[in-house]
Amino acid sequence: MGKWGDHCPGGRLLSSDNDKGRRRANNAPPASDSYVESCIQDAFKNPPGTLRIPKNRSKNAIEETVSIEDHWQVIKKAFTTASETSGGLKNRKHKEWITPETLVKVEKWKNIKNILNNSKTRSAKQLASEEYTIANKDVRNSARRDKRAFVDKLTAEAEEAARANNIKALYDNIKLLTGKYQKGSRPVKSKEGKTLNTHEEQMKRWVEHFKNVLNQDPPVNKADIPPSEELLAVDCKRPSTEEIKKADIETSTQMLYELFGKIWEVEEDPLEWKEGHMVRL
Repeated sequence: MGKWGDHCPGGRLLSSDNDKGRRRANNAPPASDSYVESCIQDAFKNPPGTLRIPKNRSKNAIEETVSIEDHWQVIKKAFTTASETSGGLKNRKHKEWITPETLVKVEKWKNIKNILNNSKTRSAKQLASEEYTIANKDVRNSARRDKRAFVDKLTAEAEEAARANNIKALYDNIKLLTGKYQKGSRPVKSKEGKTLNTHEEQMKRWVEHFKNVLNQDPPVNKADIPPSEELLAVDCKRPSTEEIKKADIETSTQMLYELFGKIWEVEEDPLEWKEGHMVRL
């Protein structure tokens, strides 16, 4: 476990500092609201990169030597790490035919795109634009090769199934090739086990089935189920941004209050606050 492993009891959540990018274990139970809130509060108490004040120096002296940019990065890292530690990372699924080599090229393409968006000068933007064009073309060609190899594999399997007279495998491969693969429902049968082909016969059988299932005599002995002593407030949803901010409102307020006060006095904003992206609607 990394340095964040001690924040949550039992070590059910993976470290987000030394084990960045990893997901929560499959056998780990979902965290409740109180559990997530306690983890976020613990994460805020001692976030990585916190500005620690030596005993022989005052807080004001430390604040004078720390820039607004460094102060903002510390707060940003505290929120980000606390969110990753308590809520985990989203698990994204890729197409089954995409190879790991193509995924590496996609990550390279994303990095070049970020460089292009953050370029300030005309020469840097032109250079990044040329690299972006090459990377984009490389990703498209690699994905096209992967798709072709996947289709060729399915075609070979379908031909092999046809030669072996395996109708089910042949049908499944054809459905995958046409992009309309969907498992059909099981056939409806009568009480005698005969398959019903027409729609009217199937509907009559369903009516008969639900009449027998739902129209039952009331039970002789009613079950005595006592009310629960306490309600279990279990919510498996991920904490939202507002919930993360309110998890430890005192710590969040103090952190942001010091930053806003310094910005007001120095009249200087963090660099990230001055950036923006144009979205075409």
